[in-house]
Amino acid sequence: MGSGIAHRLLQAGFPVTVYNRSEEKMRALAEAGAKTAATPAEAARAAQYVITSLANDAAVFAVVEGADGLLAGLERGAVHIGASTISADATRRLAALHTKHGSEYLAAPVLGRPDAAAAGELVALVCGKPSVFETSREVLQGYTRQIQYLGEDYAVVAAAKLAANYAAVTIIDLMGQIYAFGEKTGVPLTMLHTMFRMLWAQPVLQGYATRIWRREFDDVGFDLRGGLKDVTLMVNAAAEQGVHWDFAEAIQRKMTRGIELGWGQKDWSSVYDVTRTEAGLNV
Repeated sequence: MGSGIAHRLLQAGFPVTVYNRSEEKMRALAEAGAKTAATPAEAARAAQYVITSLANDAAVFAVVEGADGLLAGLERGAVHIGASTISADATRRLAALHTKHGSEYLAAPVLGRPDAAAAGELVALVCGKPSVFETSREVLQGYTRQIQYLGEDYAVVAAAKLAANYAAVTIIDLMGQIYAFGEKTGVPLTMLHTMFRMLWAQPVLQGYATRIWRREFDDVGFDLRGGLKDVTLMVNAAAEQGVHWDFAEAIQRKMTRGIELGWGQKDWSSVYDVTRTEAGLNV
């Protein structure tokens, strides 16, 4: 996801410096015109805007804090745009760190897969100070097709992203359940695939309908481990509000089982294969 964002910013004419633990992942960006940095602090030094796109809470703080962290290099008044899906507590903690440092924070998780990032089709959900959002709008527009500003309460954007992902993951699992039902009852999967493509007009869901039907889980946009992380955040956030997201709890169990079966690095839509296994179908 971060690579797609960086490429879009380069194409929009922004000077970009990138950092990744893997030099291999930085090579294509360097060839496209980006500068590379040896540490997050070096990448953040003299930058007005820093964007992070990372796997989870721990990965974000590993990049932000410490002697080589981005806060060590970030100037006062600079803006950190957090594009990761993380917990509300982590989001509030990041905001507090930036307040103490004298820099600014925008929580801006995105909706979309890596191919959407590469195409500039991401949707950003943004919370933070209105003035900081306005001054950052041009940068946000550089890698998105739509921006939804949700106010100053950082917890709201974390909840909004989990709600969006909950909608996506329940539909993904729903399609898998229906395909498995079709296999058990003899309903042609081609007919179900056509039905899904008619029902799910959204291109991303159309793509998942095809991916699940063909069981193309090695073309990874978001792996099962990341999916379990997000679903666990959903379950915890809902429970804190006294809401019972039973579908999320069921998917959490299935994803955990999928990882136990060794499918953690496959696309998160491979949760379908857990449904198939439990239905007595061969995987």
